[in-house]
Amino acid sequence: MNGVRIAFASTDRSTVNQHFGSTEAFAIFEIGADTCQLVEVTEFIDTSQDGNENKLPAKIATLAGCAAVYCLAVGASAVKQLLAAGVQPIRVEEGRAIDSLVEELQAELASGPAGWLAKAIKDRQPADILSVTDDGVTVRFERAAACGGCRAEKVCGTSNTTDLVLSGAGCASRAGDEVVVEIDGGMALRALFVTHLLPVLGLLAGMAFASLIQLTDAGIAGLSFAGLGLGLIASRRVARHPALQPAPRITSDPLNPTRASLHQESDT
Repeated sequence: MNGVRIAFASTDRSTVNQHFGSTEAFAIFEIGADTCQLVEVTEFIDTSQDGNENKLPAKIATLAGCAAVYCLAVGASAVKQLLAAGVQPIRVEEGRAIDSLVEELQAELASGPAGWLAKAIKDRQPADILSVTDDGVTVRFERAAACGGCRAEKVCGTSNTTDLVLSGAGCASRAGDEVVVEIDGGMALRALFVTHLLPVLGLLAGMAFASLIQLTDAGIAGLSFAGLGLGLIASRRVARHPALQPAPRITSDPLNPTRASLHQESDT
């Protein structure tokens, strides 16, 4: 299931023939190195290019789980919002055949993706469903680890799997099925940056304060390490904040590949 979900601004499902802001429909495909399946079609009622940006969030929301959207043109504001949502906007010439674009993506997936496609693949992980309850879907996926080359692999007790309970909304799979879980790589990167920055700031703040009150070298070192310690404590607390927690979500499942084969959305 090492593929990606790609949207095309298209009314005929065979060519890219729409601007992003005024598109009448998105055709969404699940594309692998040797597979391609139309999984969803989203249509919009009001598609007038009136410059109203209030319609963009709802339209972008329909692309949840997509790695990219192909269209004829896209405005600067829409580009910013798409990138923030983890969707790469790609402009192509009018009438470009979707089949040819899919073939290009498949060739890159087979040879080794780069750029936005490589990131999209990295952020998607195959997982096995352990259980499905009213509280959510429990999935297990493998984490990248160096255990395979470690002599203590069998005795250290470290597991290279992670179990998560995710929302089961729209998921029709059962225990034992394989699904694709997508992790917001951008949010994970922001969390990593913040949690590494706080200890450094604590160290520098302690050093600056010690110098300001003219402590001895030993005092400066002591206060600097104290600042580092406070920064580490603060980073651990901040790392637990919900706003910095990557929220994995199930983006495709085998029993329900066409979550909603046809959505009717109002562009208001």
